[in-house]
Amino acid sequence: MTCGPVVNPTGLPSWNNEFLAGSTIEVNSVVEDRPHDRSHGDRGSDSKNARMLWIDGVGGFLIVAGDEWLIGGPGAGSSVEINVQGDLSRRAAAVRRQGSDYVLQPLAPTRLQGEPLDRPTLLRTGDRFQLGSVVEFQFHKTHPLSSSARLNLVSRHRTQPRADGVILLADTCVIGPSQGAHIQCPHWTSDAILFVSGDDWRIRSEEPLVVDGTPAGQTAVLNPDCRIEGETLAMSMERL
Repeated sequence: MTCGPVVNPTGLPSWNNEFLAGSTIEVNSVVEDRPHDRSHGDRGSDSKNARMLWIDGVGGFLIVAGDEWLIGGPGAGSSVEINVQGDLSRRAAAVRRQGSDYVLQPLAPTRLQGEPLDRPTLLRTGDRFQLGSVVEFQFHKTHPLSSSARLNLVSRHRTQPRADGVILLADTCVIGPSQGAHIQCPHWTSDAILFVSGDDWRIRSEEPLVVDGTPAGQTAVLNPDCRIEGETLAMSMERL
């Protein structure tokens, strides 16, 4: 079954009917365990899969592409995608995507909605999960046409690099004023869509874009470090 986006010849993502229909798996139900076999030496947020996006007047966001994301504490370094500066195991938990659903897999003491968690369990939007004794995240899957999701730290801790939110990039990241955008930008007049096609990070907007001072039309391939501006939007991207 094909569940992901289909990239059409124009480079813009579209979705098939199965993807739009979403998953029929019941949320918050326990799912089949799967060995977590990534070696400690594997790199997490590398320069290909992760970016920091700084949006003028809004904040900074860690965007990590892929299907599985490790969360760990100080000392985890680049072996995890989401590094939290707090009292946390180096490998505390993993979040992985199954089609359009997300599964939380505990690798150290974990609580979901206040209850101890000892096995992989599906997440639903708004769920809170606690790693260790104090680090707490909230999970959001905001847009009905995108499989991407967002994690917010709701405890006093911060990520490294410091971010106002973490985008788990499955297909597209919707940025703009619309309800359901992964990153809300109330002062923009229209949404922009950030997505990965092959090895390229791209952006599409209804506004004519200027990338690094050069007019780029409404769709642009982005360098790892770049400045993107439009009539109302302005942001910078940095490689990690």
